[in-house]
Amino acid sequence: MGAEIELKLATSKRGLQQAMALPWLKKQANDVSRKQELTSVYFDTDDFVLRKHGISVRVRQAGAQRLQTIKANSSALIAREEWETEIDRDEPKLELARDTALAP
Repeated sequence: MGAEIELKLATSKRGLQQAMALPWLKKQANDVSRKQELTSVYFDTDDFVLRKHGISVRVRQAGAQRLQTIKANSSALIAREEWETEIDRDEPKLELARDTALAP
């Protein structure tokens, strides 16, 4: 299990331009930046039981790779629990979700 940490910042257009001009940030962006086509499909019940419990189930395809991701709200304000597993099909493999937020 991992944790997704979401950090939102507010700044002006000028502030963003100044930040993006910082040499260390520019180098970081150049080192890890790449274009990739992704397809993401989210799954839930007809009556949105997962969403009502703060859980999301997604299968994301990037090239030939498919990743099943399960995310659950946590008590932390900006963090979510996250479980990611490589799978071999377009639908979730719920049998791989035993130790996740989907477990009974």
